[in-house]
Amino acid sequence: MRILFVTNLFPPHVIGGYELGCEMHAASAQRAGHQVLVATSMSFGSLRKHSCRPDIDVRQIFEPVFNYASGDRLYQRPVSYAGQGGVNPGNCLAFQELIRSWRPDVIWVHNPLGLGPVGILETSAASGVLTVVHLMDELDEGIRSSQLGFELSGRWAAVKRRVHAIACSSGTLQANSRIGRYASATVIPGGVEIDAIPCRQAGGMAGLPPGGPVRMVSFGQMKSHKGVQHVVSALGILRKQMKLDVELHLIGNCAGDFDRALCGIAASAGCAAALHRHGYKEKPNLHALLATMHLAVLPLNEHEAFGLVAPEAAVHGMCVAIGCNAGCREVFPADYPYILSARDDPQAIAMTVHRMITNVAERRAWEASLAAHIAEQCDLDRVVMPRCLRYIETIRARTTARPSDFLPAEEAMERTIATWQMNRNLSHLLGEKEAAPEDKQRRLGRRINRLLRRVVPPAIQYQLKTTATKFRRRAG
Repeated sequence: MRILFVTNLFPPHVIGGYELGCEMHAASAQRAGHQVLVATSMSFGSLRKHSCRPDIDVRQIFEPVFNYASGDRLYQRPVSYAGQGGVNPGNCLAFQELIRSWRPDVIWVHNPLGLGPVGILETSAASGVLTVVHLMDELDEGIRSSQLGFELSGRWAAVKRRVHAIACSSGTLQANSRIGRYASATVIPGGVEIDAIPCRQAGGMAGLPPGGPVRMVSFGQMKSHKGVQHVVSALGILRKQMKLDVELHLIGNCAGDFDRALCGIAASAGCAAALHRHGYKEKPNLHALLATMHLAVLPLNEHEAFGLVAPEAAVHGMCVAIGCNAGCREVFPADYPYILSARDDPQAIAMTVHRMITNVAERRAWEASLAAHIAEQCDLDRVVMPRCLRYIETIRARTTARPSDFLPAEEAMERTIATWQMNRNLSHLLGEKEAAPEDKQRRLGRRINRLLRRVVPPAIQYQLKTTATKFRRRAG
């Protein structure tokens, strides 16, 4: 098959695991013998560099999504809200032309947020090419929270009925079923490149290491919503109250303000000397460092779609303390004992780690079995990608759509441009030279939208806003 991957970010653009997950899926599909092309956004500003896989064909055809000089937030432009949760005509035109010229068999959308997701999916559906959305984020919430003036939730729900979905967890599928339903959907866990992880003999830690402290690791994105600060507080409890010789290693990119906050927490807890910050590490160096660790603590975000770090740590031969609401909890055994029922409670984290360290027999038994259990469900090349491809082939076999079943591409583009223009005019009506702050956009936009939908037919709404803009320009 010819598979066209679509994602807002792709290496060397790296903020979190989403971009690397898309890269791994593209590489795995290519290893499975399929022709792969990745369509993503252009880059600008200063960004964390990540080495690219030279064998993957990548086309940077979309508008820049993030301003890396200002951190991982949307680049502020007058139509940034359209990119985040609406339509962007330029991106739709570029996408339409790429589909026409490359002629894919399948369009596999990984993350359209920031590209104008409603327009991207409408363009894909209008092309008549089988479209699959890979759910590793809450797209419905991103669409809902980024509307200004003209709600596009109805259009989003309508286009979802013409595309299919692969969710990395059942919770993620449920979160993406709040606005409409996909034509079909399945749950396939996130994949881990097992062969890239160096093997380590299971049960490598029997009690406290005689030559040094227990090395506890937390890796991935170092952000407050991941619960890293609670792990640092738990380190102080483990060392001072429970009298255990433990040190914490943090691996991942950490913003300056949050890094200073973590150091402050460690200092106040009396464990600053036991906190080691390694910064961001690419995969080979990360795996080499993880191979020296004894156990992992990953509270993760309660709204985490999956969280590849937990399966990766388990495949490394470590027991992992994970938050009970993380999506990756679904691939751990039902009787797994190291689940954090209160992921934001340092005392509960410390108690779980204390059990991992002191109950040697229990820990060694799980170290011996957990890696194999995770590999049976999350091996990207042998399990996850074959399941994804079988699902896609099944859809292709039963799909008998005719061109008349799809919104014509020209009509989809007309709707896209009209919506984009209406949103621009609305921002002018609100008296904003630039895009209004997001909360102001939402409040005012929703009020105006409710009023317009009650009293003004949709066909007249565009005329009113165009006329108002003309008068405003004349007055200026």
